[in-house]
Parts: sequence; structure tokens; C-alpha cells
Amino acid sequence: MIITSRTEIFYRIEMTANQVADLHLLLATGVGGHVNELELAPHGQSVADSVHETVTNLREALEGC
Repeated sequence: MIITSRTEIFYRIEMTANQVADLHLLLATGVGGHVNELELAPHGQSVADSVHETVTNLREALEGC
């Protein structure tokens, strides 16, 4: 069996500079190539809460697509 065509869909995601920083921090705190939200604890509770809120907003936006 061979797939001869492929359809790609691209989404443009607009976010604030703070949301970008939150996602960058989350991805930068990966352990063994896996995103680990628990590694955010050393950055403080308010940062961890902000990252969690950003991830929730991103998930909800993607679910609406």
C-alpha cells in the first residue's frame, strides 16, 4: 500500500509575549526529552501557575480547530 497524496493543515497561533515565554520555559524544563511540569516548581508558584494557564489556553484553542 502506498499513500500518494498528503494534505497538510497549518494553523497560525497568536499569543502574548508572556505566553511565548511560558511555553519556552515549559519546553526548556524537559527531562530526558519529555516535558516535565514538575520542573517548574523551582521557578516559583506564580510562574508555574502562569505556565499551566498558558498550556490550558493553548489546548482549548487547538480543540476548537
